[in-house]
Amino acid sequence: MAYNCLQPTGYVADTSDCNDSDAGINPTAIEVCNGIDDDCNGDADVGHLGLDELCVANSCSEILQSHPNAVDGEYFIGFPSGIELTECDMGSFGGGWTQVFVDDMSPPDSGWSLQQTYNCGIWGTILGGYGVISTGSVNNTISTRSIPHAEVWVEFDYIALDSWDFSGQTGLGPDFAYANFVF
Repeated sequence: MAYNCLQPTGYVADTSDCNDSDAGINPTAIEVCNGIDDDCNGDADVGHLGLDELCVANSCSEILQSHPNAVDGEYFIGFPSGIELTECDMGSFGGGWTQVFVDDMSPPDSGWSLQQTYNCGIWGTILGGYGVISTGSVNNTISTRSIPHAEVWVEFDYIALDSWDFSGQTGLGPDFAYANFVF
């Protein structure tokens, strides 16, 4: 048996290279979104769009197109303002909806034209209060964050209580509300 004291070409003196058969996988490689530990640090990216900050998606729709079995939940989405963990609805109306706005009214989003709130029992904090919005309107401009409008999820919850904002005008009972969405 013969021994060679010289290091063969393409090999390193230690065990830091985790895949000797692939030159692109080595300790100096850049980790990319592919499910492989490219840089041999022991951690592969998740290989699924949106599941970590290495595999950032542009929208929930893009995630669903790449992974048709993706489930509802939070995913990393790259917005012009930066990367954010964002809620995605993958099942409703064909799926792929990206939530762009949430407001629990504690305090209200500064975009609302009305800032007065009221604690409404099991519903929590709501905008307005008894007699506050009677015959008036409340406005807010919400950004779609550069996501095409066919992929944006806007959720609007309206609570109408008898006599809450009753205007007293004939035909405008206490439970009327209108929402106008312009994209």
